[in-house]
Amino acid sequence: MTPDWRRVGALADFADGEVGGARVALDDGRELKLAIARRGDAVYAFFDQCPHRGAPFSELGLLDDEGNLLCGWHYWAFRLSDGAHTVLPNLVVPCYPARVQGDAVLVDITGARRPAVAGIEDPKEEDA
Repeated sequence: MTPDWRRVGALADFADGEVGGARVALDDGRELKLAIARRGDAVYAFFDQCPHRGAPFSELGLLDDEGNLLCGWHYWAFRLSDGAHTVLPNLVVPCYPARVQGDAVLVDITGARRPAVAGIEDPKEEDA
């Protein structure tokens, strides 16, 4: 499949060490809401909804020192590298390839879809 790179903003639009939001109009008329995380000159793009309880990362997301995206509601942590939960690695936030080209942040939305998100129970102590 051919990549479909879309500009989601300028690098300066996304503060270093923080999570912001972007919206991309899809060809079928839908809109894809993304959370954009920035660490230095590196950018990461995720579907803008925590799979735990649906919190929007673009409004409540945090970055920790270990390179994780944290949900601001319950502090579930997902790796920036692949969107996997740090304790339950089979639980993954959909992520999209992102890059900086010049001063623009680009995201490849090839095959983008809104994933089904259902509330997931908190892991039990013995599962963590």
